[in-house]
Amino acid sequence: MVEFRETVMIDAPPARVWTVLAALEHWPNWTPTMTALECLEPGPPAIGMRVRITQPGLRSAVWEIDDWREALGFSWFTASPGLRVSAEHTLGARDGGCLVSLRLCFDGLLARPVAWLAGRTTRRYLAQEARGLKRQVESDARH
Repeated sequence: MVEFRETVMIDAPPARVWTVLAALEHWPNWTPTMTALECLEPGPPAIGMRVRITQPGLRSAVWEIDDWREALGFSWFTASPGLRVSAEHTLGARDGGCLVSLRLCFDGLLARPVAWLAGRTTRRYLAQEARGLKRQVESDARH
């Protein structure tokens, strides 16, 4: 397994951060790492829900939510032969704000070569997602 991590401190309570994070269909509005996100099942996000994500420079992929903890975080994964990619988003109250941890893991036979090839993009996308979430939540708090 190969893992990448990014953390960001957001000046807002976890409940406010969760409101932005849990509104999956709005992610392309605040992170440049996604050009489209389509929920493939109706209803609110929950374990088992699948979403199609389109990202710049990557093929679109279907991700499935495998953990959903209201106001605490969620994870989802996508898989292809020889590779499973999982992403975890965790919230925690810290010093009057919210510490957000983003973790992306490559697992399987192709994990090391794919992570090596995609490492620079993965690090950049995690940092952009963290900054975009911070900007969106803190901007919402001012309005």
